[in-house]
Amino acid sequence: MPRILVADDVHSDRTLIVRLFDKRPFSDVIAVESGEEVLELLEAGPADVLLAGSSLPDIDAATLFEEARKRQPALPIVFLTREGPDETVVKVLHLGAASYVPRSRIARSVEDTVVRILSLCEKTALGTRLLDTMSASSTVFMLPGDPSLFSDVIHYLLELMDHYELLGSMDRISVGVAIQEALLNAWVHGNLDIASSSKKEGFKTFDRLIEERRKAAPFGDRKITVRSEFNPAQGKIEVEDEGAGFDVAAVPDPTLPENVGRPSGRGLFLMRQFFDEVSYNDTGNRVTLVKRTPEELNG
Repeated sequence: MPRILVADDVHSDRTLIVRLFDKRPFSDVIAVESGEEVLELLEAGPADVLLAGSSLPDIDAATLFEEARKRQPALPIVFLTREGPDETVVKVLHLGAASYVPRSRIARSVEDTVVRILSLCEKTALGTRLLDTMSASSTVFMLPGDPSLFSDVIHYLLELMDHYELLGSMDRISVGVAIQEALLNAWVHGNLDIASSSKKEGFKTFDRLIEERRKAAPFGDRKITVRSEFNPAQGKIEVEDEGAGFDVAAVPDPTLPENVGRPSGRGLFLMRQFFDEVSYNDTGNRVTLVKRTPEELNG
């Protein structure tokens, strides 16, 4: 049973998170209101995910991240932000925090975020002896409109990234989250042609639109092409949908105050935090994610 720790001084949000996970019989949720308390819990035993307020009264986000990782080096940490990701949250994302969730989206996003992170923690092995003989690789997946396949593809790509030493000891989950965002954007906004602005009508309406379009032509018939190329210097992942594309320059920067609460931009922001290079084709229906080895970056 996954152990989920919640450290948040906002009583209403803390209560909401506990209530959300109480509906899931597979989770054990412990909620406290300070950084000191959650660090004591980590001293007592490991957790599977930590959800933490980014501005706790007794500890800042960067210090909490560092102290929590001292106690459990691979612990996935998700920060709850009052607005968009501020400078401190950007810092901890670079250090290896798994993700962030704005408080305005806790009811909608925190449960899905944790479930996806837990799925990424289920590490699978491709076969170490066979991988040891691999000097370069190139793969292409043609994914139907079935998000249940995303996890398998992500695990495969992460295993290759591990093999080519493209991942640090603590950033497997965060890079996996970034790939998830690329796949979800390609499916929902690309192939299903559902704009982020649709969320303004309510998440029930947004979810209903997803279910309707995934069963209807041409939306449900479209595929996502995932191409990957790996070598000892870098890994490149391309995610291409069959939608009309979009104007990347028009995506709002979630770190700017005027974009607080806007329903778009988070996925692209996370991709840019966790990969060394993120670029789109002119149409806007193919994103290329590049991760380089430390030697390549410093060379």
